[in-house]
Amino acid sequence: FTNYFGVTQFTKLKKTFRFNSSIADISSEFVLKNPFQTKKTITTLENVKAPSISLLRQTNKVIPGNNEKFNKIISKLSKPPDSSDSSYLLGRYLQVDKVLKAIIKLNNKASVLIQGRYNFTIPSPSEMELHREKFPTLDLIKNTIHSSKGKEADFVIVLGLQSGKNGFPSEKIDNPLLDALLPTPEDFEFAEERRLFYVAITRAKKRSYLIADMSSSSAFVNELITDNYDIDLNEFDITEDQKITQNFYCLKCQTGIMQPKINQKNKSKFYGCSHYSLCDHTENGCVECGSLMTRISENNTKYKACSNCNKHWIPLCVECNGEMSYRSGPYGFFWGCKNYSSNEKELSCTFSSNKIQTPKGFNDAEIVSKNLKRDTNIQNTDNKNEAQSDNKYTVRTEAYAYAKKLAMSKKITVNVVEKDGYWLVESKKP
Repeated sequence: FTNYFGVTQFTKLKKTFRFNSSIADISSEFVLKNPFQTKKTITTLENVKAPSISLLRQTNKVIPGNNEKFNKIISKLSKPPDSSDSSYLLGRYLQVDKVLKAIIKLNNKASVLIQGRYNFTIPSPSEMELHREKFPTLDLIKNTIHSSKGKEADFVIVLGLQSGKNGFPSEKIDNPLLDALLPTPEDFEFAEERRLFYVAITRAKKRSYLIADMSSSSAFVNELITDNYDIDLNEFDITEDQKITQNFYCLKCQTGIMQPKINQKNKSKFYGCSHYSLCDHTENGCVECGSLMTRISENNTKYKACSNCNKHWIPLCVECNGEMSYRSGPYGFFWGCKNYSSNEKELSCTFSSNKIQTPKGFNDAEIVSKNLKRDTNIQNTDNKNEAQSDNKYTVRTEAYAYAKKLAMSKKITVNVVEKDGYWLVESKKP
């Protein structure tokens, strides 16, 4: 600018009358993480002691199921009601609804600005209509963050704080031709997005609310938590899933995060990689409460344990971290890695053990084996001798693996047949 126009005077605006000291401190600390950002200290008219930025950590996908109340909401938010986006519409509606309930307790005649990085991340007209019907005394408006520049409200709600190319910060890669026409950017990741986030949280006079699903939370949200910014993490209740899911990485691709999902056939809950369909890795939750299970390593033993009900645990393979299953083989029962595959030997894990050390405070391995019957198909683990025949298996894949091995070693033809809940390997009669 100086090189083009000549002599100039640079004046910093250091005092604001819009927001309080908490918002000023947090927003300034955040934007100044960029070393190329102009350094200045903001002073405010209103000084507060408590944090004025809160984080709501709540899932953004809710399956209505047979919940009559949820289905009524869905019918007003999407057409038809079984729209593929309905679970996300309901999830976002419930997130905003929870924050509005908190706001109306503080000020029942306040103005509220709901904003997001993209237009599709903010409530639709039908969503806004439902919120206005429920909270008629609140002045509710919505805008993208770019459109919010220069505006203000008593309270601000920021949506769309997830990772990805359509997240915030946006991880889209700009067209090289477009980059050539623009000024050289700072050598700092998400510099412009960081300034945009500063704009978002400083639209509030009194308080800013950030909403994120921690199973897909953005880099900005993770930074606020891990770098111990002075934000309020205790205003809202948080489920155990949301507490630990941000550290629950996919074992297969190493970059995805395991997210709660619903089996559409039997409505059971499981966890799948956030990179699906590029990664198809799935894991089961606790058989007692369905919660996410955390991986623990101690005393040369690895296992997953439910941190919610503290009743269920699953031993893990010490070589690949896969779940261990209680299985039957030609020489009796044993613990084998679930990542074993007779068809893909190069990718298969062959680790096995006759005995698993039980973690302190949990049931012994025999009881755990009963909890694993949905994976191993064991019909009755108490009656071991019944399944110890060298041609009788409780797991279909193991029966076929043994049949293949037997056929090759003995040079005979074998059949695998199902009988009385077991898989039998039999020599084929000529």
